[in-house]
Amino acid sequence: NSVLKLAWSPNAYTVATNLTNAGATWTTMTIDSNLFSGSHVSMVASGGKLFLAYYDTAEADLKFARLTWTGNGTAPTVDGIVYVDRYLSVGSWTKVGMIDMDVGGAGTAQPYVAYYSDSYNGTKKPIRLAFPRFDAAAGSLVHGVTGTSGEDDTYSGDWEVVAVPTLTTPKGGMEQFNHAQLAYALTNGLNMPIVGWLGDKLEYARMQPNN
Repeated sequence: NSVLKLAWSPNAYTVATNLTNAGATWTTMTIDSNLFSGSHVSMVASGGKLFLAYYDTAEADLKFARLTWTGNGTAPTVDGIVYVDRYLSVGSWTKVGMIDMDVGGAGTAQPYVAYYSDSYNGTKKPIRLAFPRFDAAAGSLVHGVTGTSGEDDTYSGDWEVVAVPTLTTPKGGMEQFNHAQLAYALTNGLNMPIVGWLGDKLEYARMQPNN
């Protein structure tokens, strides 16, 4: 139906054997009902939440959804959907991850999204990394609430967007380029994102902290 859906099951595997349950029951729910939303989807679970990054084909924007999953056979609920990056045509080949900047998990993990800006295809500038802005007044991360229209080709203002430099031109149009990869490693005492992509060869950039 050209909308973003999620299929979920309360009994997808057998607890005793940790094997797939062939008789599992599955339920489908709609996350984003905007037509032509939901390609290039990536998802991660953390702290009872599901975080999804995906491409809205109709508006050519990067969107982000947060769901709460209480378990016990109940359906997930959509907390909200936001536009992360609306500048030109952007948001394909997504990879979302949760990173706790504080070593040892003492802080709060926050979502990071690595993705591709199609408007810069054929240049060395299409790889992007986004993360939510910290709202000092509210004392919380800004994400997971209803966003505004994606029609004005601007940044949302609630997310920081970094253009990741590349050695060679990323091959975003190739079949082998499935995601802008995302991981993290310890750098100067903090867990920092590492972004990977396919150029002439496999390439990656290791993000540096401001300290």
